[in-house]
Amino acid sequence: MSIPVNLSLCGVDLKIQGIDNAMLDVEAKLAELTSGAKGLAGNLEKIKGDIQAKMAAMQAEMEGLIPDIKPELPNLQAEMNNLLGQLSSPLGFSSQLASIQEKFGNIPGVDIDSLVGELKSNPLGFDPCKAVPNIDVEETVDEDGAVIYVPIRKGLPPEVPVVDAKKLPTPPEAKKTEDVTPAPDATIVEKSSQEEKKLAGATVPPATNPPASTGQTITLPAPALWTNILDAMDKTKFNVPDLQRGPFTFTAATEGKNHSGVFEEGGAEYWKPNNFPTQLVFEEWLVITAFRYWQHANKKLDLINDTSPEVLASLQQKNPDRWSRGNYEAVKSAIIAYIRNGLPQGQGPDGTFSSDGSVSVEQAKRSAAPKPDGSFGKFSILV
Repeated sequence: MSIPVNLSLCGVDLKIQGIDNAMLDVEAKLAELTSGAKGLAGNLEKIKGDIQAKMAAMQAEMEGLIPDIKPELPNLQAEMNNLLGQLSSPLGFSSQLASIQEKFGNIPGVDIDSLVGELKSNPLGFDPCKAVPNIDVEETVDEDGAVIYVPIRKGLPPEVPVVDAKKLPTPPEAKKTEDVTPAPDATIVEKSSQEEKKLAGATVPPATNPPASTGQTITLPAPALWTNILDAMDKTKFNVPDLQRGPFTFTAATEGKNHSGVFEEGGAEYWKPNNFPTQLVFEEWLVITAFRYWQHANKKLDLINDTSPEVLASLQQKNPDRWSRGNYEAVKSAIIAYIRNGLPQGQGPDGTFSSDGSVSVEQAKRSAAPKPDGSFGKFSILV
């Protein structure tokens, strides 16, 4: 009959709990017998028999706790050491070598012939602990009933030192702070803002360029050449985003050149187009937008040309503006006019953009993109 486990003894092996239960049974039986009508003296024989039975049960529980002692497994180092002792006995040497070959000869990475050759060539210097792998084998039987040896690789024991430990070298003396601190370079003049100069009591000359009022804005309408593209797209029933129509707002920005961040002569003041980091990025966006409309117009013209006259006539009757060749040709003409801005060609170093869509400072100066008046330096539009 199974007995419930005592949860207060969680973590204690069930076999140990069984011994404890057997001892409790002995104590309970003693208490039962000694409390009877005849007392302890009248129940000696019964007590003796019951205690012997309970003690036998306890002994069985305790014996179950004793693990089986496994026999020592054959070890290659030990076997090779025994082989070393049989060098003077040819018969004993051959018998020991055959035993080693049988048990260890099929283990990958173990070359018995090489070990035996090393042992014979230098028997006095042969150290099994160093030269021989530390491997045990366990005998078992395979499915066919044949005896096989399963290798168990073990680590090599640590070497016992035979010489004194080397003394660590004396660490170098710590250098003084003044020996490792670089001397200041008197030829380098630290830049300071005018405010810092005033705090230091230095004479501050008047600024040649008065600083920009950060946050000041200018709003410019979209140029006519750009508006012509959007109007031509409107005629094709294309939904042009309001962002592309303008007006376009520019904010005065200031970048200081000294560590205080305060503008002074040598700094940069420029108009920054809102929603764009610089004027050049703004102009590249306009170029890319124009060429997307160019690709759209070409696709529509190809579709019109590939449509049969009967079907095209029906489509033009339902939506004449969307299926008009003239409308898409007008889009392409407006894009060419904007890109060239009066120049012989728009693409190239002498135009308004490069073949990869980028815009340089010189190209931006020739473009029709909206930009406030100004040049490099104060309120530069192309910094």
